[in-house]
Order: sequence, then C-alpha cells, then structure tokens
Amino acid sequence: MSSDLCPPIATPRASEPEWLADGTPFSREFNDVYYSRDDGSAESRYVFLDHNRLAARWAALPDAPGTLFVIHETGFGTGLNFLLAWQLWQSVAPASARLVFRSLEAFPLEADALARALQRWPVLEPFTRPLLGAWPPLLPGLHTLEFDGGQVSLQLYIGDVREALEQCGADTHPELAVKADAWFLDGFAPARNPAMWDDAVMRRVAALSKPGTTLATFTVAAAVRTALAKHGFTLARVPGFGRKRDMLTGVFDGETAPGPRPPTQTPWHLAAAAPRGDRRAIVIGAGIAGATCARALARRGWRVTVLEADAAPATGASGNPQGMLFTQLPAADTPHGEFTLHSFMHALRYYAELFAGDSKGLSPCGLLQLHGPRDAAALARLAERFAAYPRLVRLVDAAQASALAGVPLAHGGLYLPASGWIVPPAACGRALDHPLIETLPGCRVRALSAEESGWRVQLDAGGMLQAGAVIVATAAAANELLGADALPLSPLRGQITLLPRAALTPAPRCVVCAEGYVAPPHGEWICCGASFVRGAGDFVPTAGEHRGNLQQLQEILPFFDATAVDVATLAGRVGYRASTPDRLPLAGPVPDIAAFREAYAGLQRNARLPIDRIGPYRRGLYVSAGHGSRGLTSAPLCAEAIAAAIAGEPSPLPRRLQRTLSPARFLIRRIIKGQLP
Repeated sequence: MSSDLCPPIATPRASEPEWLADGTPFSREFNDVYYSRDDGSAESRYVFLDHNRLAARWAALPDAPGTLFVIHETGFGTGLNFLLAWQLWQSVAPASARLVFRSLEAFPLEADALARALQRWPVLEPFTRPLLGAWPPLLPGLHTLEFDGGQVSLQLYIGDVREALEQCGADTHPELAVKADAWFLDGFAPARNPAMWDDAVMRRVAALSKPGTTLATFTVAAAVRTALAKHGFTLARVPGFGRKRDMLTGVFDGETAPGPRPPTQTPWHLAAAAPRGDRRAIVIGAGIAGATCARALARRGWRVTVLEADAAPATGASGNPQGMLFTQLPAADTPHGEFTLHSFMHALRYYAELFAGDSKGLSPCGLLQLHGPRDAAALARLAERFAAYPRLVRLVDAAQASALAGVPLAHGGLYLPASGWIVPPAACGRALDHPLIETLPGCRVRALSAEESGWRVQLDAGGMLQAGAVIVATAAAANELLGADALPLSPLRGQITLLPRAALTPAPRCVVCAEGYVAPPHGEWICCGASFVRGAGDFVPTAGEHRGNLQQLQEILPFFDATAVDVATLAGRVGYRASTPDRLPLAGPVPDIAAFREAYAGLQRNARLPIDRIGPYRRGLYVSAGHGSRGLTSAPLCAEAIAAAIAGEPSPLPRRLQRTLSPARFLIRRIIKGQLP
C-alpha cells in the first residue's frame, strides 16, 4: 500500500567544529560561529527570550494542570537557547506548567563538543549537566529528553529541516498539529545556510503557528522577511544585539498562503483530538504498559485511576524478577527499525530517571548479543552501519565478549554497553507511586461504553467509573473490552527458569543473549529463559520448558552442563506476552471499525487511492498492547505518545511512526484486501 511507504531516513553526521582561539566553536559546514564571540549567552537572551517576551508571558501563565507552552526552534546548535529558556522557565513559570521545546538539527554535536562549547557559562551548569547526561547517540529522528520531573521536555529532531517540520505535522493536516507559542529561528545565516530559510520552510513555520504565535530571529535578510510576511507574520525590525544593527520579530495573524498537500496521502492514522474534560483518565492494566501510561499522564497533571484485575500490579508478564532491556538493531532504514532504536534509547533514559541510581532495581551492566560464524556478513554490515555510535553498540570478538561477560564464551557479537536489566515489578511500582495516581487492585472491568463527556467503565463487582480518557493495557485480553477481533493480538507463553546461584559458577556479569538469555545473579537466583509457546494456557511451569531454557543456557555458556541440573528442583515463572503479526506494538487511539470500513471503502478498489480524510477513531479510547517480549523497551515511549495525544501536546513520535504503530494499521490492510464483512 503506497500510503504506508515512508522516505528513507537520511543519516545525519555529527558536526566536528573548529575551535577559535577564544574557545568559540566554528562550523566547518557553514563557515560561521555557533554563537556571538562577544557574549553568546547575552545575545541569545536578547534575541530569543526578550523578543519573544517570554519572562512576562510565562509569569502570567495560570498555575493549573494542563498549562502548556510550546517553543519550536530551527537550529539547536550548542543548545544554548534551550538551556537559557529552561533556566528562565524554572525561575518564573508556575510549578504546574509544562514547557515543550522542540528543536531540529541536521549537524548535531557530540556530547564532548557540546560540553566544551557550553563550559564558558558555569552559571548554566545545573542545566548543562543533565542535558549532557541525557544526550543520546546521534541517530536520525526524534529524541525526547525529559527534565525537572517532566516539567520540561526537549524534543530534538536530528535530520533535515523540511523533513523535521513535515514530521511535526506541517504538511498533512496541519490543523491537527500542536502549534508553537513561540519560534526561535536560529539557523546559520541565510547566506551560508539558505535551505534553512527558504519559502517552503517558512510556509511550514506558519503552518505550525496559531494566531498570536511570536517569532524572533537575528537575521533581517530580505528573502526571509518576504517569505514570513507572505505566510502570515506581521514583522518588525528592531535594534540588534551588540554590533548587529537590526534583528527581526514577528507575530502570526492566522492568515497564511495555502501550501500543497501531498497528493498521494490517505491520512487514516491521524485522529481528532481527545475530548477535553476534567483531566481524569482510567488505565486498565497495571503491568509495564499500563504503569508507564499512568505515569506519563500524571506527569502532565492528569488524575489517573489504574484498574488491575489481579491482586497486585505487575502480576502478569511484568512480574518476572528480572527483565532484560533488549533491542534488535535494524539492518535497514525503515520505520520499524527507527522505532526499535528510539524506543530502546528512550527506555534507557526512562529507567535511569525512574530508579535514580537504585542498583537493586536497575543494573546498566551491558548486554551481549552473541552471533555464530554464519552471521559474520550480517554482523559486519551492522558494525559498519553503527560504527559512528559506539555508545550504542560495539562489535566484539569472542575474546572481547568473554572479557566483558567475565565468563568464557565461544562467540563474539554485538555489545550494547548502556543496556542491562531491571526488576519489572519495581519499575511498575515506582511508576505508579505518584500523588495523582490511584491504583485499585482486584478490580476487573466488565465493559466500556462511550458517553458524550468521555467513557463509562463498568466493574465486574458492580459499580461504575467515568473519565474523559481510557487506556486499555491488558495485553492479549484487550479484545475482551474492545470487541472480538478488534485488534490482532496473540498470546505467547513465556517461562523463565531460576537457577540457584551456586548452580552456575562463574556467573556472567552482564546480560548474555543468543536464542535465549542469561542475566547476572540477582539475590540468590540466576534468571535464564525464556520459552516461546503460542496460545493461552495455565501458569504452571513445566519440566519441558525448564529443559529448553537450560539447553539454551548451555549454548550461550559452553562450560555449563544442562544435564547436571535436576529440573524437578527448579523454580520458574510463567507469563503471557501479547504479539502482533508485524511484531510492533499497538499504541494510540482505538479505531471505529464500521466507520473505517465506510470511510476507506475505496481502498478496496484501489490501494493507491488518496482519500484525504483523517481516521474515525473512538474518541478518548486508547490502547497500549502487543509489546511482545520487548515491552520493557517499547512501553515507555508508547506511553509518552499516548499521553501527549490525550493531553494535547506535541507527540514524541514523528508522524511516520504514529502511522507505523497505529492500532488501525491492520484494519486498513483488511479493508484493502476485502477481508471485512
């Protein structure tokens, strides 16, 4: 289906600035300095903070949940503008307000260059330090970094300016995009970087603005003024900073020249905004998917009630004593691969903040993915593709892998130094430990029904709850509430085996994976596994699955003798994951099947037919399910995307990934194939 296709993801390259004698970074790409040699900090404050009137506007914001201010920036550079905005926000904005700072950069700086560029402003160190600590491997796409307990969010898009603004929603149905309150137009000078300032870019800037949106920029180039005025900005030239005679400010008046929409789009993945009510939500399911959704909403000021059918949270697949932070590095630039990478990097940041150095709940011990000789060619390609990202992954031979693991290994493979393991029940407990979250165990939901103001949730034991938004996070059981065959979810049984610590000597000091996995000791146990058995069943561990896990362990650690272990004495645990046909989660609004069938019936005759209509979804009803065996890595980013949609914030997922994860994607395919009655 042509509407599912996405352009290749352009690979950016990290910029390596020159350093002038006074320590100012100088861009080789654009033959220009990153900030004023006189006083870059003062210039940024003057141009971007003062001339967007941020101090006064932020001081006047209401101190109420849901207060949001959005800044869009073209040209992240050294991050100086962001740090100064964050500093000002912290000093004048109300405590309940949230700042989303969305910036783009085609030539990002590595962390060491960023640190060197910012070291001249020690007063910013309380802000620079957490930024550097969260700074991601510079992979293309949208990276979301959360600070100050969720009060400040940096959404950094690494890639081309046009692609970045398009993926923000500037082209296809911009009326659904969350608009900027202020713009920092801070690319390198138009004469040196014309692509950042052309008419097409300014049209997209206008499309992401609303009446009253302000802008500020250091340039007064005639072409920039003409393009901004053409697309709806009222402009003023004002005195510039230092030796610069002029700069430009503007206000968007809401009238813009119409821009072309892609002629071959069927935007079935786009949904109308959720109804705004009393900012109450219900999450059904208290595993990792539900707990991360609840936390993401609570951090945005929503009151959340979490309903769990079992006697306590994390009693399903999220109840294992150890969970591995695993990802599969993609061999090609695809939306699937982009989500795999970005959800993994987001999860590492999420758990680092959640556990805040608690080594009992989180161990960033590293993870080895072993590969045999038959995988040599594929490994070489992966190593070449990710050679620029050693903080993410390194190729190691058998000797290096053995040294990292502290045990003899027969093969090398890929080493993910930032990965490791967590305690999933502890992660769920910490996520749910928030003053705006109420968790009700032993509450099984009987049915959901839509109301004008939101949703009614009927409980098995009697009683009813109401909320403006509901998130179903019950894994393969989601269809019990959403309707038979509403979503293609299949249960996968997974049994882990717990070996006594003395049964494996020496034990690995990092996670080691092949067909199965083994984790470093945790308490008195060593966890290995896990089985994959399709279909539902009971929760009783079997000797056969223990033997399978031990055989996988022996293949990972050749010195281990699986036959020497009496499986009848082993402890274990069974959980059920939910999988989808394409092995990607379902994260987003729940489609209205009958309305979808009617709206997109033309696709059955012509799969390439552009139908310029957004998807008919069940407003206020969302799902996070189908995470499979990688839920610990995929659930946190999916939760942020769902919470942003409910709260009316810019999504941490670009539009192409919203499409990739949409719960309607399989429904559209069924319509095209004529498989709906």
